[in-house]
Amino acid sequence: MKKKILLVLVICLLLCGCGNKKKVTKAVEKSEIGSVDVSYSLSVNCNNLTKDSYVTLNKNKTAEYGLYECNENNLELVTGEGKYKLDGSKVIIEDNYSQKVIVTVKDKKTVSIKMGEIEQTLTK
Repeated sequence: MKKKILLVLVICLLLCGCGNKKKVTKAVEKSEIGSVDVSYSLSVNCNNLTKDSYVTLNKNKTAEYGLYECNENNLELVTGEGKYKLDGSKVIIEDNYSQKVIVTVKDKKTVSIKMGEIEQTLTK
């Protein structure tokens, strides 16, 4: 009897997923991030200039971003590239300068990107 209980416990632990596989949300699955190359953008207006902020997440887990911000009527650009990993509803980009950029998936076509004090909502 004790052997059966022990066997059932071991099987339950194995089925419960004791591995390190991180789960992703349905929104991330529907966005196809990680399975195809995807890009999101946002038009930023500043002092009669318009530029597009963007983030590109490739299926090989590499990323590129360019974020425009209006600062005292000047359009400033921050760019970077690096690798990303999926974590729940978030995509965490670690760029070549070891800076972390957090992309939160809102739905199939919309993400929110946060880097330092810059936070923007981009769409496909």
